[in-house]
Amino acid sequence: MPRHALLLTVVLAVAACGPSIRHDLGNVRQSAITYDDMCHLQDYFNQRIESRARPLRAINELSTETSHEERDDRGVMRPVTFGEGTYVLSTRTDRVRFRRLLREEYQRLPEMHLTRTEETVEVKVTWWQAGGIRRVRADGTIEVSAGGDSVTLPPHPCVGEFLFGEPAYVMRQCFHEAQRARAEGRIPGACTLTPEVPAGDAPDAGPAPDASPAPDASPAPAPVDAAVDVPAG
Repeated sequence: MPRHALLLTVVLAVAACGPSIRHDLGNVRQSAITYDDMCHLQDYFNQRIESRARPLRAINELSTETSHEERDDRGVMRPVTFGEGTYVLSTRTDRVRFRRLLREEYQRLPEMHLTRTEETVEVKVTWWQAGGIRRVRADGTIEVSAGGDSVTLPPHPCVGEFLFGEPAYVMRQCFHEAQRARAEGRIPGACTLTPEVPAGDAPDAGPAPDASPAPDASPAPAPVDAAVDVPAG
């Protein structure tokens, strides 16, 4: 067997033994993932809101706004922004829930001791944004580091939901509370959920996340410093 063919075989064999995705949501719209709570994160975000947990700390975060526009979760045309950063899970609650998410959505994960009290967990991703909510890019990778160990994972929208989804899950909870009130013949009250989000990242008030078409979960691959064509949602 030629040497280059042998090397390719070895690389493919190693990749086949590495972490892989259990539930492929690549063809599901991100708004549907949120609205149907496919990542099972509503209770987690409710707990964060009730305990007034602070947003995850970002390290080396960079972003570039392109000249293209796409519809956000509300159907409003917004400039598309690409970015990257490392996000720190410093509390045990965050680390425990993140470990559970990884075990639910990936297989063949190495043991990384994500919940040790003396450790922080860092998650490095590339992301895109149209409006106030970011999504993990489908053409990037996810790097998880803890205690000197690291693993590279294929991209999964549930990781983006965990890192950036709190504003969307606030809208989802408010929408379902309003639906229950109407079903019981009550007038829906004002939403009392108030997540701590950076200025400018809070979504506008409006209908539920699935009320309007949303962009596909997989924008076209492109460098973050160049204008790109993003497929219509």
